[in-house]
Amino acid sequence: AEFYAKAGEVALRGGDPSGAAGNFQKALASNPKNVDAILGMGEVAMQQGLYTDAIRQLKRAAKLAPRSARVHVLLGESHLNSGNASLAEQSFKKALQLDPDNTRARNGYNEAAGRLPPPTDDE
Repeated sequence: AEFYAKAGEVALRGGDPSGAAGNFQKALASNPKNVDAILGMGEVAMQQGLYTDAIRQLKRAAKLAPRSARVHVLLGESHLNSGNASLAEQSFKKALQLDPDNTRARNGYNEAAGRLPPPTDDE
């Protein structure tokens, strides 16, 4: 499973999302709880603009690796790209709690917060 998960990551970084997905699926066939493969499938879905699928995969990864800042950053980016700034802000905030120096989480948090409507007087 680890071999295929790593091969999937290499393919994803090399600009081959379908090759990456094939490797991640092989990794998941031998170990359905392989967090790297689940994360990879989430990233493939994000690259393809399939944010609902990405969110589903990344939520699954978050259950298996709740202390992974990377999981929460990717989940935040998926929520942001799907138009849900509130959930994005929560995900980025969680990532920053786990890794306060994570620039990607900080930038995502600021972008999500900037998209939220200002609070009203009754809140």
